[in-house]
Amino acid sequence: MKVIVKEHLDVRVGRPSINAPSYQNIAPGSQLEVEGKLFHGDILRGVNTWLKDAANNYYWSGSIENIDEIIARAALTEFSESDFWWHKDFNIGELWRKGLSGEKVKLAVLDSGIALPHPDLIVNTANFMDLSASGTGITDQTGHGTHVTGIIKASNNGFGVKGLAFNTDFYLGKITNDIHGDDVQFLVKGVEWAIKNSVDIISISNGVSANNSALETAVGKAIAKGILIIAAAGNRDSTTGNDILYPARYENVLSVAGITKSKFPLADTIHANKTNIFAPGEEIFSTFLNKAYVNLSGSSQAAPYVAGIAALLLEAVRKKNKKYRAHDLREELMSHADSVEYGKLINPVNTLNKL
Repeated sequence: MKVIVKEHLDVRVGRPSINAPSYQNIAPGSQLEVEGKLFHGDILRGVNTWLKDAANNYYWSGSIENIDEIIARAALTEFSESDFWWHKDFNIGELWRKGLSGEKVKLAVLDSGIALPHPDLIVNTANFMDLSASGTGITDQTGHGTHVTGIIKASNNGFGVKGLAFNTDFYLGKITNDIHGDDVQFLVKGVEWAIKNSVDIISISNGVSANNSALETAVGKAIAKGILIIAAAGNRDSTTGNDILYPARYENVLSVAGITKSKFPLADTIHANKTNIFAPGEEIFSTFLNKAYVNLSGSSQAAPYVAGIAALLLEAVRKKNKKYRAHDLREELMSHADSVEYGKLINPVNTLNKL
């Protein structure tokens, strides 16, 4: 397969790494003959996919023109549903085989925006809003919001990754300012915006360490309207310590911490007695900047996982009871989770069967 170099490109020997030896720099406009498969390697400017030629030389895909078709074909051959442990180990396929896809469920993500276009994110931008006065609209500058979005909404198109609730009525509020970062006032605006749009579920993968009265009021209004708020407990660092972040710490919010592939809490995930439920959070493969995909870990990934599951469950229960409140799933998810030594581990199939 021939591709065109769009910027100076180092030839890496033996492995897809920026630290691998390089014996040549290829000039823009040059053509290369490479295999059609992508390989995961070092991340450079948000892109961790590499191409290889017949001599086992590796080329960073971010320097190659017209990569969309290659990504689609490579993902189709390289990945299958069984490769995604967070799908396989929790029997998500069983929910999909029952025809559940999040249809007619209104789900809002409040995060850093979204990087479009992306071959795996086919979304209605009319439901998106920049609430952070960022100056760049809904465009994601960090990749965080794009990754979170893919966990829930990545298309069911046969390549890349499949979002848990790929058919949900998806809303996105950008609450991260590109210059000043996170600010609780933007989070408050996000919750209020979601309420105005009458969403069923709000997924929040960030938070603040101190209580804020405006945030508490907005969250209370959402819950009073039957909205299910799912929030990441947070990741431990020098500023957060062991305390769950707000809004996850509020009593009626469903707080989520992340687990590893071996079903133990992530080393840096915050979990305490107030953590409601644990869900997959290690090496979650999802959409990213520059039409790419990456593995990321943390409670930021676990929260949208639970939100996606909640959308599937809400679709199922509303087929029997159209007036069912999304917030009532909070208790159902906790009651029918698996009891483990560190708390409650989400069990999507058992919860569905008990609804």
